[in-house]
Amino acid sequence: MLQLLKYLKDFKRDAILTPILVALETVGELCLTLIIGRFIDELSSTGTTMATIWSYGLRLLLVALICLILGTISGLTSTKAAAGLSKNLRDEMFSRIQDFSFTNIDKFSTNSLVTRMTTDVMNVQNAVMMILRVAAKAPISIVCALFMAFLTNWQIGLVYVVVIPVLFLCLTAIARVTHPIFHRVFKTYDRLNGVVRENLHGIRVVKGFVREDYEAQKFEAISGDIQKDFTKAETTIAFNPFLMQMGIYSCLTMIAWFSAKAIVGSKNGTVVAGISMTTGNLQNFITYSMMILMSLIKRQN
Repeated sequence: MLQLLKYLKDFKRDAILTPILVALETVGELCLTLIIGRFIDELSSTGTTMATIWSYGLRLLLVALICLILGTISGLTSTKAAAGLSKNLRDEMFSRIQDFSFTNIDKFSTNSLVTRMTTDVMNVQNAVMMILRVAAKAPISIVCALFMAFLTNWQIGLVYVVVIPVLFLCLTAIARVTHPIFHRVFKTYDRLNGVVRENLHGIRVVKGFVREDYEAQKFEAISGDIQKDFTKAETTIAFNPFLMQMGIYSCLTMIAWFSAKAIVGSKNGTVVAGISMTTGNLQNFITYSMMILMSLIKRQN
């Protein structure tokens, strides 16, 4: 990945600006959560006026608008940086191919080179765009949400210490299983491109010797290999939503259980296990849970 950074060239500013904007957007989302939590506590108390409601509504609208602007700009900068990198990378690959020696020409097949300059470069472009936004936002969201959760109530925040490592290990195991399969699929794509290219170039010979059925069978065989590998990989990845939901609902269940007891105890004047909670704090914890666990899923993907 570090070797690809040199191809950013004139697009380094956009690549650097994107994570900064993403970090500011994440902070804005946390501010929204805090405002909503305080708003809920304010509504729970007596003497709430329409002026107070309008005040909180304007704050939410302002922060949401700022987050929207930051998200839009970060999307534009990440797209510009990724597209610029792929352009420079494709130009460099084409220049290198022009300078190939006869040994390299015999070593690298035309099918492989075409795949490298089209499919692979597009995959790199998409990966860079995802890294600049999603992969940069995920750790920032996890760290900020954990910090705010423990700052709000460290006893209930210990729920994350139990659930997150287990979910992380399960998702890592899935990634280790599926990565070799996708690597094998890309090699099979080279064979598929080769078969299509040979068939198109020699279409007159194929028709002249009535070899259409043979070529069709050869193409179907390679397509079948790709289908089997993709089916196996996607079947394994299908466990991701199950693990995500299990982690989210486990966190929400434990947080709701402990928080409900603490809220009832606080209203009755008895603090349960030293935990003091409000309804707004509970809402904040639910939002933190979604931010942490969804960011963890995105990082694994």
